[in-house]
Amino acid sequence: MKIKAVSISITTLIILGCATTPATPPKTQLEIREFQTRDYDTSDVKMVMKSLLNVLQDDSYIVKNANVELGLLSASKEVDVESKGEAVLLSLLAGQNARWKKIQQLSVRVILLRWAESVKSV
Repeated sequence: MKIKAVSISITTLIILGCATTPATPPKTQLEIREFQTRDYDTSDVKMVMKSLLNVLQDDSYIVKNANVELGLLSASKEVDVESKGEAVLLSLLAGQNARWKKIQQLSVRVILLRWAESVKSV
């Protein structure tokens, strides 16, 4: 009797453990653009550009291009993504020919648009 109850309990746990959550539908291009766009309550493009430059530099980005007249800004930084476990495993498996990610390049591009009484960043 106890064996039957235990086996039913284990079977129930296995079946419930395999339940998945419903998949979220992929976001549309408009939803992604809406998330990436921000409105500022000022029409001073230079002030917004300086603020964006300060924020990016505080986050260790290196500014590559900044054009206030056109409202364009681009910056990048390198991030260490090396996994010690992956490095050891690949070294054991592939020996001298082992290759793994060590650094990843992150890039940011900002476009500032004047829109009536406000500034928009995209």
